[in-house]
Amino acid sequence: MKNFDKFLGWARDNNWIIEEAEESYEMPPEFAGKIPEWEDIARHYKNIVSSDEAVFLVVGESLQCEETEGLSFRWDTFKNISLEASEEDEREAVTEWWKYHFPVLMSAAGEYEFYAADIRDGSVVNGSEPMFEETVKTADSIEDFFEMITKGEIIL
Repeated sequence: MKNFDKFLGWARDNNWIIEEAEESYEMPPEFAGKIPEWEDIARHYKNIVSSDEAVFLVVGESLQCEETEGLSFRWDTFKNISLEASEEDEREAVTEWWKYHFPVLMSAAGEYEFYAADIRDGSVVNGSEPMFEETVKTADSIEDFFEMITKGEIIL
């Protein structure tokens, strides 16, 4: 993905921490094979995080399916926050929404925010607290998402 390579250059220029993986990380089972362009990125990097560690791509360590000591955000953190805050009659809708959306970038800078790939059409949506599932389509693809970041159309 050429725009991902451009993003890596942008990230380095903006003092992001980029750590390649020594081992291959796997996507959570429910998303394995459903976002091939992301899966390739996610398995080859341990961390891609802003210098203040408030914004990060969901790769490597954040893909861990079990709790990891010292890791405050995992790929499903915002889903879990939504489920905990939901009334019992809302939980099914929250679970259904997250079944089709995989967060590719998460932010704890200010309010909690994320960008997620929609596995049904490959688009990228943006959501934030308090209603994470109320999202806005941001890009037609992950490739377009990275291009928007490097062009300054998405500010991280």
